[in-house]
Amino acid sequence: MTYTLEQYPRAIKLQQIKLHDLESDLRHEQDLKAMLDAHFEKKIAENKDLKNEQQRKAKRLELREEKDYLAKIHKIASIENEIAKERIELEYLRNCFSVFRLNKRMVIAELETGSIAA
Repeated sequence: MTYTLEQYPRAIKLQQIKLHDLESDLRHEQDLKAMLDAHFEKKIAENKDLKNEQQRKAKRLELREEKDYLAKIHKIASIENEIAKERIELEYLRNCFSVFRLNKRMVIAELETGSIAA
């Protein structure tokens, strides 16, 4: 989408807000995942049947195969991908704005040099 010179700052701002919201969602999902990890660690620590580190590691892997945990991992990856796309879009908008401004400056410079030569 193309914008006028006056519209680019608002478009960039809206893109930054979108990116911020996604980053906030990511932090929230990472916090929830960390809570699940802590819950798993607590379950492992309380389980007296787990005699050594290999058994605890196996139980940890088993717990991480639960549906909720895998869904959380997928959600985090999805948000990270969306953030990457939105960062690309933000950078693209900034670059377009820079090119637009440079083109305007070039037109002004051409007008000034044309009026000086006349």
